[in-house]
Amino acid sequence: LEQQYPDYYRLKYEFEVLDVNELQQALKQENEQNPNQTKANILEYFVGEQNIYIFLITAQTLQYHIVEKPDDFEKMVKKMVKTINQLQRQKFTQISHQLYQLLFPPALQKQLQTNRANKNSKLYIIPDASLFYLPFEALLSEEAKTNSVSYTQLPYLIQQFAISYHYSTCLLYTSDAADDMQCVDLGGRRIIKKF
Repeated sequence: LEQQYPDYYRLKYEFEVLDVNELQQALKQENEQNPNQTKANILEYFVGEQNIYIFLITAQTLQYHIVEKPDDFEKMVKKMVKTINQLQRQKFTQISHQLYQLLFPPALQKQLQTNRANKNSKLYIIPDASLFYLPFEALLSEEAKTNSVSYTQLPYLIQQFAISYHYSTCLLYTSDAADDMQCVDLGGRRIIKKF
């Protein structure tokens, strides 16, 4: 495996773990490279037995939030996906807003709004467990009046942030990427930003 697929082997067995300070430095340098365009934030989720742990990493801060995991949490995620696939508008608007309220508690919403530079702010989402199936960009930040508002005018999360997904923060910023990719320097340690 190591000789036939060296890139795969390196990715699986020789990954680097970045600490929070390195992640914040990488975010800071990314923000400085595009001062008028974007402000990047990392939002990482861990779904535990009884709670959902939410970590927000910005260039300046690290916050965590703990929310109680509903007994039917996995069913809620499946219901959201089902309502999208089957175009069930009323059920979609209800479950989408419920999941937004659960996954974006008020203190997190406030911090994200504070960190937003403009409508082009980036939100790197690192989901966990069933959250890998959830289209975060379709979450509704406000309750919608289903009969009077068209789908195009609903308050989707994608209207607030440019959202991208990653498997882990280690894979978001890693040091074994191609030379032509955008890179940041963390004290002599080359970190490449992967898109």
